[in-house]
Amino acid sequence: MQCLLAGRSLDYERSEQLYRAAGWLDLLPIQLILLRAPALLRPGKNEVLLDLTLRDVPLGRRKSLARSHDRDVLSRLVMDPAIDVVEILLDNPMLVEVDVVRVVARRPNLPDLLSLVAAHPKWSLRILVQEAIVNNPYSATSLSAAFVPFLNRTQLLEIESDGRLHRAVREVAGVVRSWRGDGSGLVVEPSVAVYEVSDLRDDSPLDGLSEEPANTDTED
Repeated sequence: MQCLLAGRSLDYERSEQLYRAAGWLDLLPIQLILLRAPALLRPGKNEVLLDLTLRDVPLGRRKSLARSHDRDVLSRLVMDPAIDVVEILLDNPMLVEVDVVRVVARRPNLPDLLSLVAAHPKWSLRILVQEAIVNNPYSATSLSAAFVPFLNRTQLLEIESDGRLHRAVREVAGVVRSWRGDGSGLVVEPSVAVYEVSDLRDDSPLDGLSEEPANTDTED
């Protein structure tokens, strides 16, 4: 799944073959990755803000601070929405797991920031970080689906019953439980999700959850 998330060079024909094969094998998480389904929610303009103590600090200075060993400074920088800052921060040896969970669990949040953490070779392997990515409705649905199979039974049951998450993510949790032979637990109201494969012939070979993402933007 990590390979599929990182693999943007698949041509359309190959992607379509993988999508159909995943369908035959009931591998819904892989189908959603190939669809590159968007997040359920998108942040409105200027909704993802800096810590108030850093709002007047230039980007260059914040990038320098991201290399600091000062825990107080680092705890404030985890709220920085700048990708350049967070990228440096994630490699800081003073950063701990709870800091990264705060980065990912923030709402509203930026999809690109969540994707950055999800691709990190160290932090993407932490179960609490994975759970925070899945539980954030601002994560791309494809991204959430990729991490669902790594969660434990309790986490899967919680995701499956969480109405704040995209229907497809909840369905993936149910699929994963069925893989493990776990038919017990919550009874989820049945629903039918419709997925479409569209040949866009661009950098996104497959696209199209039928459920449109919500948008918190309001425009005059």
